[in-house]
Amino acid sequence: MYTALILEDDISIAWEYETILKELNIEVCAVVKTWAEALPAIRKSQPDVVIIDLILSQDQIGFEFIAKIKNLFIPMIICTGNSEYKNIDKALELGVQAYLTKPLDKSAFVFQIKKALLKGNETSMNSSEHLIVTDKGNLLKVPFDKIVKIEVEGNYSFIIMDNKKRFVLKQSLNKTLEKLNPRKFVRCHRSYVVNLSFIAELDLPNNTIMLSNGEEVMIGNKFRREVKRVFKSI
Repeated sequence: MYTALILEDDISIAWEYETILKELNIEVCAVVKTWAEALPAIRKSQPDVVIIDLILSQDQIGFEFIAKIKNLFIPMIICTGNSEYKNIDKALELGVQAYLTKPLDKSAFVFQIKKALLKGNETSMNSSEHLIVTDKGNLLKVPFDKIVKIEVEGNYSFIIMDNKKRFVLKQSLNKTLEKLNPRKFVRCHRSYVVNLSFIAELDLPNNTIMLSNGEEVMIGNKFRREVKRVFKSI
């Protein structure tokens, strides 16, 4: 089932969107009222389309918000009461799928939703699986095939990339594991997950894994059997 996130501070309008989306068999994963709420909600739910009111009750225009999520390649549809040409041009420059004005034209809304989901399908078929991370306030898609390993300290997971860049997720390793492809990653220690494609050597007698970047990762006794099984399947 497709999912949508709604950023709208008028409850009655948000309900109108939800009703139409339900008719299209699209699940609304979140309805939020502020830019601050929207960023973590998108990161958590990873919707197929985002519906945005360009100007919320604080009278803040959401161009900064749009710029932050454009790198996620999630189709964005603006539904707003603001019809100024300068805002329409700016939004389209930032890559929004469509700019619709209120009151809502249902047929146009349905058409753009379907078009956005088709575009999203094409993008996902031509891109790698990914994690969504935050970098300097921006949300980014990090492809699985660029992640060498993941380390954990408390409730923070550190994503180590093949270019040595590091991203931080404020969540436990178990939560991060839920988002990974089990055919590409293996947990070898309570504090480590490694990408199978970056394993250069498995040294079971010494409980270590040598990665292709030269790093050595310990294998916990609890995870030896699973590591051995998965490594044989590579």
